[in-house]
Amino acid sequence: MTLMQLKSIVCPIDFSDFSAAAYQHALSLADYYKAKVVVRHVVELWKYPFADYAAQEADYAKIL
Repeated sequence: MTLMQLKSIVCPIDFSDFSAAAYQHALSLADYYKAKVVVRHVVELWKYPFADYAAQEADYAKIL
């Protein structure tokens, strides 16, 4: 039997409740597999067409 090995997990976030839950799940998987979590902030261009949005410290506090 071959066991799956994960070294890193990429978790995209957009500061929504759904992405906060996904982040918590990624942390749980990382703990189980002893992997590193890489968090990537994503912006939906249809919602923010000029990408002027910059996350504030309060946004990160919601996720972490």
